[in-house]
Amino acid sequence: MNSLGIEDLYVNNIFEEARDGMLLLKVVDKIHPGSVEWNRVEKNPTTVFKRGINCQVAIDAVKKVPGLVVVGIGAEDVRDGNKKLILAIVW
Repeated sequence: MNSLGIEDLYVNNIFEEARDGMLLLKVVDKIHPGSVEWNRVEKNPTTVFKRGINCQVAIDAVKKVPGLVVVGIGAEDVRDGNKKLILAIVW
């Protein structure tokens, strides 16, 4: 992710940094431009509810990328920092 050259993005701890959804949103948008609905994204996700919204938008964007299948992974899994499922999305 660090090698993608995304502005304002440097990952130290993927599991903690992915919990607000912004990390995944930026990476998915870089890989498949136009898949993220930025008008649904909370730019400053300060509450659990707002982080959940961003994670749901990220899951929806991942499902739009051709060749990626996301089955059994929900926004709450990313928001809660489920290491195994976050790695499944990133992989």
